[in-house]
Amino acid sequence: MATQTVENLHYPVVEAFIDKVITWMRQWKDANRASDELTRCGCEEVARIAHEFGLSSADLNELARRGPDSATRLPQMLAALGIDGAAVNRNEPAVMRDLERLCSMCEHKRECSNELAAGRAKASYHEFCPNAETLDALRLPARWPH
Repeated sequence: MATQTVENLHYPVVEAFIDKVITWMRQWKDANRASDELTRCGCEEVARIAHEFGLSSADLNELARRGPDSATRLPQMLAALGIDGAAVNRNEPAVMRDLERLCSMCEHKRECSNELAAGRAKASYHEFCPNAETLDALRLPARWPH
């Protein structure tokens, strides 16, 4: 009978937890790097960059702090609602930037993820999504020519 050594034992729950912690640490490090880079810019430079994106300096700093993956649920939400994200980006880039900004700043990411995963987002997004009004407007059939 073979004996198991520490090297060949597997603990899927622990391994999954460790993977999540490592992923979170990488995201945190990336967000801090972006925030640090922005901090090194002078106030005038930050204001200029923010203006180019149609943001306030405070919003730009907050977005940098939250990191590059802070709006990852937006494409999923658009798809769940039957909205062509590529068409929005192509035809209404300012609208897409605003959707991304609000999604990045949203405090309901866990609820959004849960609703998307359960397939309930289309019925419930009005309850938690800061983009609900804009998403409703984008869902109007006359909005996009066929």
